[in-house]
Amino acid sequence: MGNSFTNRASELAILERLWNKSAAQLVVAYGRRRVGKTALLNHFAHQRKLMHWIAYRSTSVELLKSFSQELYPHLNDGEQPPSDFSYGSWKVALETLAVYASSRRFGAVIDEFPYMIEADPAIPSLLQAIWDKKLSHSRIFLVLSGSRMGMIKDQILAPRAPLYGRSTALLHLEAIPITDFKQFFPRFSPVTLVEAYAVTGGIPKYFEFIHPNQPVLKSIETALHDRTTFLTSEPEFLLHEEFREPRIYLAILRTLGRQSLEASGIAQACGIDAKVLSRYLDQLIALKLVDRRVPAGLDPRKSRKGRYAIRDYFLNFYFYFIAPHLPEIEKHQVNTVVGEIRKGFDAFIGRSVFERLCQEWLARQADEQQFSFVPTFIGGYWERGMQIDVLGISHREQAMLVGECKWRNQKVGVEVAQALRTKAKQLADANDYDHQLVLFSRSGFTDALMEEAHKKHYRLVGLSEVVTG
Repeated sequence: MGNSFTNRASELAILERLWNKSAAQLVVAYGRRRVGKTALLNHFAHQRKLMHWIAYRSTSVELLKSFSQELYPHLNDGEQPPSDFSYGSWKVALETLAVYASSRRFGAVIDEFPYMIEADPAIPSLLQAIWDKKLSHSRIFLVLSGSRMGMIKDQILAPRAPLYGRSTALLHLEAIPITDFKQFFPRFSPVTLVEAYAVTGGIPKYFEFIHPNQPVLKSIETALHDRTTFLTSEPEFLLHEEFREPRIYLAILRTLGRQSLEASGIAQACGIDAKVLSRYLDQLIALKLVDRRVPAGLDPRKSRKGRYAIRDYFLNFYFYFIAPHLPEIEKHQVNTVVGEIRKGFDAFIGRSVFERLCQEWLARQADEQQFSFVPTFIGGYWERGMQIDVLGISHREQAMLVGECKWRNQKVGVEVAQALRTKAKQLADANDYDHQLVLFSRSGFTDALMEEAHKKHYRLVGLSEVVTG
């Protein structure tokens, strides 16, 4: 597997550009836990010889001492402080930092900043005051980072937050995209890449349990036999980090593990009042763990056809396969669970993963203007009696791209194109739109379909193109 920075060149370039500016910089780096923020910031701090301090769950007094011990050598030519040294207060420590940075470029990374707030809720207001009076006029390069997305948004990004409007740059670390996944697993075939992505969701920390020289299902089996693995414990840990009471959030995710549902269906399955449920769903959407999806082409703000689904690939896999079988795993009946995963893995990928990857491919191609028009809505489409895997539509240009995705171990033939053509014509005629067919296949296409596609201008997209294009 490649090193962790194979695909972090753009983030490093942003940090480098901000570092090279002479003015004070307050950078907020945030993203889902395990996405690689600490590794990225540690790498950059090492390159530029910045101070990199990581907060942790403790008291304000202990954190201040730890921060003081880390800061002191940077301000005193590497001299180590006495073992009991600590600045008198956070105010003194931050003002000392401001004085030092007043005449020289100084970089400091405060990682897991939400733990500082947890220990001392006055920290954001104190930092705001010192930033406004001193730090913003210095040459400081200050990075605040955190994985607790809710607290980062509430304390820094929300309009009423003390630090709102003070940041000079926001760096939101996303998962590694499928198009860069092969750089981490160069020996994997396109099929194996998608299988690994279905489990890890492009989160670097989860790459650790995917063995680069064995099938993905074997890696899953090994991880389940290892009772210390985060494959079984990670989701509850993630939610406990974000929410004081994760019980209802877990119930919602378990309900969505096997199917997407409208709000009423979730409320009924979980036994939650629909009005109360919306607050929990909004939180899960804000954290990018859940999506509300509407048929492509409809206005998400107005459509009443919205369905909720798990957005996070890793959580999707977990709540589909692992959560329902936790009792068996606790009883060491791992072989039974692995058997269930083997039976359902391809169907799960076809429905929950491959269709989304194909929609993402279409979005990338549209962004590069690879079609005769630019779709403004991309997603799936459904109505009574009709299901379309991929639909890209522009109402302004009255045109649509209609796609079918086949995750199966055989070539796609003309019969699939004919069925898609019927659905596409029905939808296009109802709107008087032009349309083009796009077919996606795990295992390629028959000669007959390739000949027909050439004559009728279908777009045929193989798996290699989906994972690299």
